[in-house]
Amino acid sequence: PVVLAQNDLAEVLRRTKRFEEAERYARLAVRTAPELYVAWETLGSILMASGKSFSEAEKYIEKACELSKDASGGAADVRMLISLARVQMLNGDMARARGTVRKVQSRVSELSDFERREFEEVKKGVH
Repeated sequence: PVVLAQNDLAEVLRRTKRFEEAERYARLAVRTAPELYVAWETLGSILMASGKSFSEAEKYIEKACELSKDASGGAADVRMLISLARVQMLNGDMARARGTVRKVQSRVSELSDFERREFEEVKKGVH
């Protein structure tokens, strides 16, 4: 529960553009629970939103995708794939971003309304 609170606080700080504090809490969360995939995605999203390091952000979001796979190696949490497509786009790798968008497209039904709107923005950016 403490690590989830750290991650949630990092996310709130990111949304309020308090990136330095957000990064500090996100890094604490990944140190505390390195298997918690959402914490890796939060850290990557903070780095992406702050413009600090898109390549580092991509590395962390890829880790989140890998950790979110099920025991049989099945598909990653679709929300992680949206973040991955966004960071691939910001890194200028439009071909990979389009491929990631295609993976999400087949799973849109898994998304909330908010996440669908977020996905549509990413989709427009890569096409």
